[in-house]
Amino acid sequence: QQPIGVLAVVGRKGNRDLKDSQLMSNIGSALGFSLENLRQEEALRASEEKFRDLVENTSDVMWEMDENGVYTYCSPNVASILGYEPEELIGKTPFDFMPPEEAKRVGDLFGTIVAERKPFSLLAHQTRYKDGRLGVMECSGSPMFDEDGRFAGYRGVDRDISERKRAEEELRESEERFRQMAEQIRDLFWLREVETGDVVYASPAYETIWGRPLQQAYEDPKDWIESILPEDKERVSASFERMLQGESYEEEYRISRPDGSIRWIRDRGYPVRDQDGRIYRLTGIAEDITARRRAEETIRHLAYHDSLTDLANRTMFEDRLTVALAQARRKGRMAAVMFLDLDRFKVVNDTVGHALGDDLLQGVGERLTGLVREGDTVARLGGDEFTLLLAEVERAEDMVEVAERVLDTLRQPWVLNGHEFRITTSIGIAMFPNDGEDADSLLSNADTAMYRAKDQGRDNYKLYTPAMNARIVERLALENSLRHGLERGEFLVYYQPQVDIASGRIVGMEALVRWQHPERGLVFPAEFIPVAEETGLIVPLGAWVMRTACAQNKAWQAAGFPPMRVAVNLSARQFQQRNFTKMVDEVLKEADLEARWLQLEITEGVAMQDVESNIALLRELRQMGVQIAIDDFGTGHSSLSYLSRLPIDVVKIDQSFIQDLTTDPNGAAIARSIIVMAHNLKLRVIAEGVETEEQLAFLKKRRCDEMQGYLFSKPAPAEAFEEMLKQSGRTPRDRRPVEASR
Repeated sequence: QQPIGVLAVVGRKGNRDLKDSQLMSNIGSALGFSLENLRQEEALRASEEKFRDLVENTSDVMWEMDENGVYTYCSPNVASILGYEPEELIGKTPFDFMPPEEAKRVGDLFGTIVAERKPFSLLAHQTRYKDGRLGVMECSGSPMFDEDGRFAGYRGVDRDISERKRAEEELRESEERFRQMAEQIRDLFWLREVETGDVVYASPAYETIWGRPLQQAYEDPKDWIESILPEDKERVSASFERMLQGESYEEEYRISRPDGSIRWIRDRGYPVRDQDGRIYRLTGIAEDITARRRAEETIRHLAYHDSLTDLANRTMFEDRLTVALAQARRKGRMAAVMFLDLDRFKVVNDTVGHALGDDLLQGVGERLTGLVREGDTVARLGGDEFTLLLAEVERAEDMVEVAERVLDTLRQPWVLNGHEFRITTSIGIAMFPNDGEDADSLLSNADTAMYRAKDQGRDNYKLYTPAMNARIVERLALENSLRHGLERGEFLVYYQPQVDIASGRIVGMEALVRWQHPERGLVFPAEFIPVAEETGLIVPLGAWVMRTACAQNKAWQAAGFPPMRVAVNLSARQFQQRNFTKMVDEVLKEADLEARWLQLEITEGVAMQDVESNIALLRELRQMGVQIAIDDFGTGHSSLSYLSRLPIDVVKIDQSFIQDLTTDPNGAAIARSIIVMAHNLKLRVIAEGVETEEQLAFLKKRRCDEMQGYLFSKPAPAEAFEEMLKQSGRTPRDRRPVEASR
């Protein structure tokens, strides 16, 4: 071999003009070799160079090991991959570079492979880099055999897959986190393939929300759409199709579960695109919003319904009225509104308590609902006020018939918790279009007509007329003037004497308010007291009357007149105000008047409202020394058992019994019975409205204690009353006090 190499070198350095082939041929001939041999040698050399280039430039490590697994060759690029020079691996096994546990696992596996003399591929194992880090190599190899067919070891390739394994691990961990999250939350995560429509993934919440096995979602992808209620299905399907075109998807719909229950679902979906922008997958999340929808429905129901009766409230009534008027206007028809207010409901409420009062209101709502047509509306506006909307009325007479049915129905007795009640109502009626063309005016005019029905005795109905508005305007003007009158001091106190029947002497007086109006002159209580009661002005007005009367009584005492009592009437609002006894005590102290010279008068109706509380309040007043009188006795509904328990001093017979005393046997019998009963209870009796000598003679014969009326004197201003005191012998020289009790 050496001569050939030398000659080859010489040849190349010699005749450069000579062709290579000719040169090689000459050298070959000289040495006895053929040109073909030389060409084969050159091809082998070129092939080895290509193999060497491939080995040195590949990213994989090529190796050979003997039958004992000892490296006999490693490609040079092992240095750039693992950090070792090839010489550092020669004479060692791959197990020398593995952690002990990994070396045992791979060694056992490799021992099996060697024993079977089979190729192996993609055997992954941990390997330690030269810098101490652990990496993952993927190994493939084939057995080698010598010329005699004996096993000589393995030849193979190692590929560093550490980065790929790390990425796979991160992906696995990410998927695991997603899976754990999806399985823990109550919402349903889903993935669907676009081409096949198959469900790629559905979280376990499918079972709790849809009530179906999770496997069913994978086996039957159409099960989802089939579970949607028919009235929602078309809308949801159309929205889902738009998602296939690239739009995001959000729908709320209802599904039917296998157990028959209905659930509300909020479903949101998004298209997923590949690198080319093609939609290949759909993903989304669905949540059960049944509780939220039910809460919204409850809130919506409460916003439009009365919480006590479940009837429509004012908001819903006005909405329906507006719609009904629009329809009536379009069709050229009439519509009607009825405004109802229960008569004296407060008395019932205060007598039996608010719980039974609420039961009564619920019963009224049920009875009213039973009287109207399906398209009509019954509403409760609040308190004891109800309204009826009757759409498409043919004629006004139809409303009259409905009103009469309502009156008859509500007059029927009510039995609640063993208590029997009878109530009535006052009704106002307004018609579209004659009485108003919008909801506000119709309601207002029906309300006006209702108050007119109350003014005319209650338990009836009134159709609205324009003249009623004039009355309302007048009433508002009166209320306004009343407020200003209080501020300007336009009120006066008149005094009507109370006379001892036996002696004819003045023993007391009743304080009665009058209004000295700057334009109308002297206005009597019947005109302004009802307005004061309704507006609440009766409270400051009543306190002013009490303060004025007590101060005047003390002034007469200071002037030398013998002490006598002054009676002051109380309204229900005054009597029920908080700290009433404290207010009375302050008035007495302010006037420096002894409590025994003040007599407070309440009606039977006031006394019988919340009897137990009133008894306690009356006892407080009597303990202060104030006298108590029951006014208008005989016109109310008190029982003897309650009357005997009331801490009172005086009973006043209503003037309606006195007027017919000598002509009506029944009236005389009632008056006689009241006198006897009161005396048996140790009470004084005062007869009101005595106008004739015959009436006085009757009362004197029946031993009535006192009287007041026009027979002796009308109510008079303080100056005139003082003159009466002087003329009746009640002069400052007569110092004997008039005893306040019998």
